[in-house]
Amino acid sequence: MEAGALFGPWATFFDHTGFQRTFYGTDGGNHGWLVLSLGLLGAIAFAGYARLRAARVWTAALAVVAGAAAVGVTVHDRRGLEHVFGGTHVSLVQALQQFVHIGWGLNVALVASAIVAVAGVVLLLTDRLAAGTSTSNG
Repeated sequence: MEAGALFGPWATFFDHTGFQRTFYGTDGGNHGWLVLSLGLLGAIAFAGYARLRAARVWTAALAVVAGAAAVGVTVHDRRGLEHVFGGTHVSLVQALQQFVHIGWGLNVALVASAIVAVAGVVLLLTDRLAAGTSTSNG
């Protein structure tokens, strides 16, 4: 998540002068800082899961929430870029549509966010299965 939020381009396009412009997740009004913060929260949750046996359910749930929230943010930004760059606003953008690309950084942030959420769900299910096994055996 951090790599996509910090280092990867979220959108590239050619402006009216013909120069390529690149926007990163942390530029201006983009939500890269929020994705970065949610990624750090997910990392803290996974570290807590590994160290705090009594709080495993809460830390796994926190990872799910952080990952799901980051997925929401990245999907929102991706749809916003597709809407603006998709030619629905300005005819100039329609003419330059073939030169506009959603950057790999946004895609990496989206996929990594989903992985964090799914990993949290797996940890929750694993804990439930382990708890069910220990109570049925004991």
